[in-house]
Amino acid sequence: RRMVAPLRNSRLILLCTNFPENCAPRSDLKPTPKVIDLHKRHIDDLLQCGVEGFRFDAAKHIRPETLRTYVEHIKRGSPNAFVYLEVLSGNMDMQSISTPTASTTDFPYCYALRAVVRGESPMSTLRNLPTVSCDSIRFVRNHDTIMNHDFARSHGYKHDDPCCAIAWVFMLTSGGGSAIVFPEDEDMGIGQAKPVRAALKFRRQMIDRGNPPAKVQPPEKSATPSARRLDELMLCQMISWLGH
Repeated sequence: RRMVAPLRNSRLILLCTNFPENCAPRSDLKPTPKVIDLHKRHIDDLLQCGVEGFRFDAAKHIRPETLRTYVEHIKRGSPNAFVYLEVLSGNMDMQSISTPTASTTDFPYCYALRAVVRGESPMSTLRNLPTVSCDSIRFVRNHDTIMNHDFARSHGYKHDDPCCAIAWVFMLTSGGGSAIVFPEDEDMGIGQAKPVRAALKFRRQMIDRGNPPAKVQPPEKSATPSARRLDELMLCQMISWLGH
């Protein structure tokens, strides 16, 4: 009989089917019935412990039907469990393979927002940022854009980059998706100003009230001074969160 101790304040468990080669016969590394059953029993143990969230790592390297089996098993045991898939790709076609199964990490949104706040794309792009789905997992930085140094240089931010805080504020105060904030970024700011923490608090309050943040509608670029001025005011409002 397996003894399962309760887990407290444990909301998210990372799962992956990429086992080391020396932990089992090579045939068991494949999604055979034996492996699937073993994983299901492990999931059952986690659910019995009170785990409410599951993140599947490297999901694009796992067969869609295998992922679907695990997600459906989790949902049968805990209909309200939070499940998402890490799909490290800015390619919408790659993302679309996994989105029917569960929410995925929205790297296309992350890349597009970064381009705007760094001045590589016009502010009007904020009107219609690309998103993988309406319930995608959205972020400004995550471990991939930080720990992978080559990837960080091309797609990430430095921790003290004001553009990073601006992007967090925009993302958190805009509607759509589920926000996952990199822990050390919650305290990002200048001096006593903590814009990311304030934006996160705002988002939680609006969701608790049943009134999630509305989608921001920046003006289209045009030749009129008034439209250009509105763009400038929007950027200035974000910068003001940083205490500038």
